[in-house]
Amino acid sequence: MRMLYERCLEHGLDVLICFVDFEKVFDRVNWKKLMEILKKIRVDWKDRRLIKNLYLNQEAIVSVADGMSEPAVIGRGVRQGCLLSPLLFSIYAEMMMIEAMEDVSTGIKAGGELLKDVRFADDQAMVASSEEDLQKLMDSLVKI
Repeated sequence: MRMLYERCLEHGLDVLICFVDFEKVFDRVNWKKLMEILKKIRVDWKDRRLIKNLYLNQEAIVSVADGMSEPAVIGRGVRQGCLLSPLLFSIYAEMMMIEAMEDVSTGIKAGGELLKDVRFADDQAMVASSEEDLQKLMDSLVKI
């Protein structure tokens, strides 16, 4: 990010950055959409079935003061502590970003390429050369 900023300064370009924390997105992964994505990127049906069995139809019981709660269905999110979760989240987030940004033609030119975002772990920085362009990027991101 720093290098991009320095390059823009060297060339007299304005750069606006909006940092987005995707931490809560881990809890909001839509499983049906994730299954569609895995199929689209040609994950083998056996692996998809395994992931589906692992994630879909999960239930949770919560310990409360006077005993246990009734089972509650968990309808979205990736499993905390599951070794697959970071990978599934990365695939999901990447495809969601591609979908969100496919009709957006704003950003910053870097090395002849249009750069709209910079990603690291569960954080993302949306970059543009004007407030209006940054707003367009954020509006597209919100739609997903």
